[in-house]
Amino acid sequence: MYPIYWSSTAKESYAAILQHIVNNFPLDTALKIDDKVERLLTLLEQNKHLCPPSSNFPDVRRCVVTPNLSMIYRLLGTRLNWLSF
Repeated sequence: MYPIYWSSTAKESYAAILQHIVNNFPLDTALKIDDKVERLLTLLEQNKHLCPPSSNFPDVRRCVVTPNLSMIYRLLGTRLNWLSF
């Protein structure tokens, strides 16, 4: 199991994205996205190489949550650092 650490930027951007969705779409939309993120985090705890690496930065990976939302993380040894959404 790989520990996941959230950067302050990742926390702030995720909160801002969810707030935007709550303000502009039905609450159910925000709940569905939050559920997708939680499921992805669970999968990544088991397989840190689940999402493809960047061609320019091989230690940085991008997971597509929805067509309009991606999660960016960096591999640091045996842990994952969330950088941004």
